[in-house]
Amino acid sequence: TILIHKTETQDNTLDPKWKEFELSIADLTSGNVKDAKLVIEVWDEDMTTDSIIGMFKINFAELLYNKQFELINSEMVKKKGYKNSGVIEISATFAAKQVPPEVLKKVASIQPNDLLKFTVSASTLDNLDAIGLSDPYIMLYCRSSEDAQPRKLYTSEVIENNLNPTWSTFSLPFYHFTSKDVKGIQVIVECYDEDDVGKDELIGSVKMDLTELFYVKQFDLINDD
Repeated sequence: TILIHKTETQDNTLDPKWKEFELSIADLTSGNVKDAKLVIEVWDEDMTTDSIIGMFKINFAELLYNKQFELINSEMVKKKGYKNSGVIEISATFAAKQVPPEVLKKVASIQPNDLLKFTVSASTLDNLDAIGLSDPYIMLYCRSSEDAQPRKLYTSEVIENNLNPTWSTFSLPFYHFTSKDVKGIQVIVECYDEDDVGKDELIGSVKMDLTELFYVKQFDLINDD
C-alpha cells in the first residue's frame, strides 16, 4: 500500500470536513483503472501515538457513484453491538484543467526528437541541516497511464549550503515524456537535501500535468510528512 495523500488535522470534532484536494488518476490507479483498490483510513492525532478510528477499502470506480462509506475498526468488530466507527462522505469528480489553446497548439507541434530545455530554481527551501544550510538537488520523473511506477528522467547536481538554488540548465528529448497523446502525462519533481551521513531527506515534491510546464512558472513544494 502506497500513501498518496494525507489531510490536515481537524481539532476537537467528531464531524470533520477536510479541505478539498486533487489527485491524478495515475496516482489513484497506478495505470490500472479496472483493478485499482483504494484504502482510506481515519486517524485520531495524539500527543504520543496516533490511534486509528476506522478504515474502509473500495474499488476506484466506487468513488464515482458511492458517496457514503462505513468506517470499520478491526479491533472493535468483535464487540457486542458494534456497527461501525462512523460514516465518511466523499464527493469525487473529474477536475478538467483549462489549458490555454495556444499551449495545446504549441505542444501538438512538438516532434519526438525535439529537446525540452529546463531551467529550475527554488526559493526559501526548508533548512533540514542542523549545521549550515540544506544541500539541495532535484530529481525529475514522468508517469503516464501506462506506467506502473514513475520513470526517473533526470537528477541534478547538488548545490551546497543554499536555500535559494538555481540548478544547471538541462535538456531532455520530448520522446522521454511520451510517444503518444500528451494528455494524462504527469511530471513529478522531488527536491532533496543531500546528507553526508545517513539518508538524503525529502524537502518537498510537486506533481503537474506535462502541459503545465508550458504556461505555469511557479509551483509549491509539498512535504506530506
